[in-house]
Amino acid sequence: MDLSPMLLATTNPHKLDKLRWLIKGLPIECVTPSLLGIPPDTIPPELGASHEAIARSKAVEWSRIASLPAIATDGGLRIPALGDSWSSLTTGRFAGEGATNREKALALLEAMASFKGGERRATWVEALALAEEGRCVASWEVAGAEGVLLDELPSVVPDAGFWVFPLWYIPMFGKTYDQLGDGELAQIDDHWTQLRDRVRSFFRDHQKAKP
Repeated sequence: MDLSPMLLATTNPHKLDKLRWLIKGLPIECVTPSLLGIPPDTIPPELGASHEAIARSKAVEWSRIASLPAIATDGGLRIPALGDSWSSLTTGRFAGEGATNREKALALLEAMASFKGGERRATWVEALALAEEGRCVASWEVAGAEGVLLDELPSVVPDAGFWVFPLWYIPMFGKTYDQLGDGELAQIDDHWTQLRDRVRSFFRDHQKAKP
């Protein structure tokens, strides 16, 4: 079976792994920016007022840069208690550019210090978009599981990976999100699982529509 090349539109190694998992088994050849020799300063800016809009913008720009179909994502944590002082759109930059994962975790714990119990609930939102020849052909935004934020810093906050997951506790399993296995993620209707289903459905329909 011939494989169609598609750019995984990110330089984040952990997100690259997720995207590979998401399209595994589809007739797609995964291509990365580094494989194409695209320099880091070519990364397009994040533009948009929602995660879906940002994912669409990323996919469109990357498809132009690479002259290939592209798949891009954008996500963040929604924390209702913090109101306007928090935006899921800037989850990764919450503590400022260049902050370490530990510094980000400490800053969030400080911001949440006055909230207790159910006030600490939080939900992850993730969006994904597909683009070809500078045009978005499909996009989705989903909300995943609801958990609560811990009130103490974990003993280990990894330098790599997404900083908020060791703080995001899933009561159903008594674990933080980063500790969940594949079977547990499937049970909580994880955002990545939802997006995987949508992407697979899109490609199935696309194949059926071919003459």
